[in-house]
Amino acid sequence: MKVESEQVTREKLLNRAFAMAGIVGYNEVKRIYAKYDAILKNCTNPQERTSIGEMAVCELHRAFNCAGELVVNGKELLPADKDFVPDNVTPSKINKV
Repeated sequence: MKVESEQVTREKLLNRAFAMAGIVGYNEVKRIYAKYDAILKNCTNPQERTSIGEMAVCELHRAFNCAGELVVNGKELLPADKDFVPDNVTPSKINKV
């Protein structure tokens, strides 16, 4: 499996956010990037940098409205959301299916 560079991955996520939610989604992902870039700018401790990166990935996972578990390098960062309801589906529609 080919691993993309951080720059390529960031661009792909921005493009996906724009495709999903237009400029609002694009700007939300840019905001998340800026937030964690600012935090990491002065952080030199490798363990702290890893933890901050994990927090950023979790925030992106939620921003993309993902419901499945989030596993990075074999470590579960977020469990699957069993009560997840997509934005475009109301509970009444789910109950009728």
